[in-house]
Amino acid sequence: MQEAPLRSTFVTRLGWSLIVFFAFSTLIGIVQNVMVNVMISGEQWHQQLEQLSFQGNVPEWLMPLLNNFRWLVFSVLLFSVFSLAGSIALLRRREWGRRAVIVVLVMGVLFTFGGLWWQFDFLEHIRMTYVSLPQQSLDSMTLLNVVNSIFAVLTLLLHGWLLKKLCSAKIVTEFQPSLDHSETASQ
Repeated sequence: MQEAPLRSTFVTRLGWSLIVFFAFSTLIGIVQNVMVNVMISGEQWHQQLEQLSFQGNVPEWLMPLLNNFRWLVFSVLLFSVFSLAGSIALLRRREWGRRAVIVVLVMGVLFTFGGLWWQFDFLEHIRMTYVSLPQQSLDSMTLLNVVNSIFAVLTLLLHGWLLKKLCSAKIVTEFQPSLDHSETASQ
């Protein structure tokens, strides 16, 4: 008879942390969707976007996101619900939950890289659009780029470490469906 692997505290702590985080994220997503659908009138929103686009105050790549803002906010809510479900399944040692959390972490890596590109491109657009910005504003934008880049690197390191741990053989054995996981061990 095969001995059941012990439950690691890593998976338990990660599962609970993600549940708390994505429960709040889901709650915030619900409130955001209500606010966006109540406060943004379709015609008025599109008129303001056309005016911004005509003035050249918004980068071209940002316009499709703003034109589909309701769908963007709704997709964030769906992502939060998916992540919450995956986190609960991770805590319950379901293999699909482990894989869902891996997908969420990989998407976090991709969003971090995309966010860095977006930030640099958007701030460069501001510099080019408003050429006469005072030096203090330019210095503030540079500081913003540096701080956000440091935060992005730390986020990438954390995601990479979590991915490595979730894919390790010791953790994967906890998610084998036919085993009893009644004991808890420290990892």
